[in-house]
Amino acid sequence: MRRAPGIRRRTRVARRAPALLAPALLALAAFLALRLGALAGAAAAEAAAARPVEVTLRFDAAFLQRLFAERVFGGPGGRLRLRSADRCSGAELLDPRVAPAPGEVRIAASARAHAGLALGAGCWRALGWRGELRLALEPRLEGEAPRVGFRLASSEFRPGRARLLPEAWLWRRIEPAFRDPFEAVRIDVAPLLDLVREAIPLFARAEDRAAAARMAASLALERVAADAGGVSAVLRFEAPAGARPVQAAPEAPLDAAELAALERALGDWDAFLTFVVKQAGRDAAAPALDRELLDVLLDARHDLVWALADPAPRGQDPVRALFVRSWGRLAPLLREVDADVGAEGALRYLAFVAAGDALAALDAAAPAFGLEISADGLRRLARTLVPDARVDPLARSDAVDPELRALFGFGPALAEPAPPAEGAAPAPRPAPDAGPTPPEAPPPPDAAPRPPDVYPPPDAAPRPPDLYPPPDAPPPAPDLPAPPDAAPSSDLPAPPEAPPPAPSPAPPSSLGPGAARAWLPRLAGALGALLVAPAHAAPAFAPPLVRAAPDPALGALAARLNRWAPSPADAPQYVPLAGKLLRAIAGELVRELPGELRGVYPALVLATAWQESCWRQYVRRGAALAPLRSPAGAVGLMQVHERVWRGFYDVDGLRHDVAYNGRAGGEILRHYLRDHAFEHEEQRHGGARALARSAYAMYNGGPSQRARWRSPKTPAALRAIDAAFLRKYEAMRDGDEAAVLACFSG
Repeated sequence: MRRAPGIRRRTRVARRAPALLAPALLALAAFLALRLGALAGAAAAEAAAARPVEVTLRFDAAFLQRLFAERVFGGPGGRLRLRSADRCSGAELLDPRVAPAPGEVRIAASARAHAGLALGAGCWRALGWRGELRLALEPRLEGEAPRVGFRLASSEFRPGRARLLPEAWLWRRIEPAFRDPFEAVRIDVAPLLDLVREAIPLFARAEDRAAAARMAASLALERVAADAGGVSAVLRFEAPAGARPVQAAPEAPLDAAELAALERALGDWDAFLTFVVKQAGRDAAAPALDRELLDVLLDARHDLVWALADPAPRGQDPVRALFVRSWGRLAPLLREVDADVGAEGALRYLAFVAAGDALAALDAAAPAFGLEISADGLRRLARTLVPDARVDPLARSDAVDPELRALFGFGPALAEPAPPAEGAAPAPRPAPDAGPTPPEAPPPPDAAPRPPDVYPPPDAAPRPPDLYPPPDAPPPAPDLPAPPDAAPSSDLPAPPEAPPPAPSPAPPSSLGPGAARAWLPRLAGALGALLVAPAHAAPAFAPPLVRAAPDPALGALAARLNRWAPSPADAPQYVPLAGKLLRAIAGELVRELPGELRGVYPALVLATAWQESCWRQYVRRGAALAPLRSPAGAVGLMQVHERVWRGFYDVDGLRHDVAYNGRAGGEILRHYLRDHAFEHEEQRHGGARALARSAYAMYNGGPSQRARWRSPKTPAALRAIDAAFLRKYEAMRDGDEAAVLACFSG
């Protein structure tokens, strides 16, 4: 039978199909293999590019002591009691002492026990003993749960005195009852891990949120170990590797909108840091810790001021750099604060520090990741520390904060400032979304701006430690006046006896060289009682509970100076009055200093005002008076930084009241002189001059600058500022107030 031609043709095509498709299938298979290989290679490359980041949670000895005291013994002074069912046998532990050691946590406690038999309604106690129980607990991870537990590795009973009773046998009988309470103690790390998982995405740029989510998902509790300092638990997550992108060319300066956004971001950071430091100050028990917390806040605010004065170009995040720099100093202090709160409070501090450590570690290990210090992230961190906070942690106010002053030893607020003088131009407060306030007048000749090589741009490496040397750093190089050989504190000038009060003649109408020498001794004699109190009457360092009211006569003098922007022509009349005001302010504030410092402080106040403002509160701006303002935003007679000292002083008072500004600057100088320079024995490096130089260096640049004047690595611009101050201090110490007229000669 013959087939139709069409059928035969289709059959031949069908038979040839496998031969025709084979090359195509092979090509497709090769393509898929290559594609899958490429995907696998990309996945492997991505996995290889990921960098592990580890953050250590540290449970120190103080935390462990509180933990076991609260969880096992019911709190400090508590006891662990165990009794048999018939209540005829029992034991108790008290006075626990926790001591971490390599590989274990050792607990020693006083112990006493008794064993007896029930006889009718009573008991017959056959055995009883006292001694010390010693336990060794091994920390461990509990399976898949992110918890740190403890396993009883060994126990030993040491009787208080030799007895013939079988104490070891008795202890073996009751040891199982004691095992459960200690092995039931656990540290639940799950809430802490949840916090870090939440925090990482909140601090990521929008384009990096996916990478942040992957990092958060990889977070896990890796291992736990004990050493002599405590128990450490290591958190681990995978971060993208890679270097920070390098800009090919300098970016353009920020425009007005970008400057406003920068100011808001820096304001949020300042508010967050203030919130945290205040909370830590409430919880800290040691005054020295309060002082260190304040130092971190003030140095961070100085950095903030200069970040605004010299904004970084586009592509650089100054807030990120400020966070990393400040966190390196703040985190160790917060670890000390948790020793002064209970176990639950300590866990809050631990969670807060762990989240900050994770962000800092991420910034160091994965600089290409877009870490961004956001307002939402800062709020989340702050509420970790204070879950029940009723205020916004990022709320900011320019008003005086009485709690801030009290926490850090500044006492009650200064007296209310005088209202602005007639004809004074208003100096509006910068709005939260406004850019930096432009300077209103040039600074005095010696008050040079902060040089960029000392205060690096925000994306630069952290400050090198040798720039801020310890107190035993070598003396300055020969191009500056070298301090004299180190002298003991007894070489400081003793405060003179207060002379009898005498009427002060009116200052002369002109101030030539001879006239200056004529009025200076009379003015010094008239104000001698205010300048220095007798050495035997030196009060304690603590500020008074009630601040004395200012002298009404000084109020009248301040009112006159508040209407005066001195010119070269009337400087001879202005300078004696400004000097009188400064000496009176120094006389008010010196009373709270110890006797050793009363001979240093008045000249320090006068020299600082000369260095900072040439004794001026106001300058002319057109036909109106305007407060003297530096390019960095310091204001008035003492050039007090409004941002650095926000919450400590009234902003309007700093701007418009010369006496209020003088007292504020005098308080700050007293703080640095007494609580830093004298506390760190700077007098060892040159007596009274060394104390004054250290106090001014901190006044000018923050607490971290205490030793800059004697460091050979200090840049020339700052060395020149410190040398100029020394010349002014020596002139004021010698009573040569007429030298201030040099400010007005040009």
